[in-house]
Amino acid sequence: MTRICRCGARVDGRCDDCTRRTQRVITRRRGSAGRFYSTAAWTRLRAHKIARDPLCEVCLAEGRTEAATEVDHIVPIDVDWGRRLDITNLQSLSRSCHARKTAADKRTAGG
Repeated sequence: MTRICRCGARVDGRCDDCTRRTQRVITRRRGSAGRFYSTAAWTRLRAHKIARDPLCEVCLAEGRTEAATEVDHIVPIDVDWGRRLDITNLQSLSRSCHARKTAADKRTAGG
């Protein structure tokens, strides 16, 4: 299905230029963490965590049942890079719970 990219080009999805531009912004924003999230080790660990804990852990604690779609580092990797592949530092979260937690982490970090 042909659509119009945000830059105005007619494409299927996003044009190559916008895709590259978006990836540069993500990599610049995340630095080395951006590269980490595309590694085989993270991909395998993330899949294992979601398979082991398929429901959002925050929602469960609050008495709700919501599917987990995100895997979150409890202690962010920019705080403790050494725990990036530590499964005890991971929690399965819904998209909305992950967004709230990430926003809170950014407020705490001052950025």
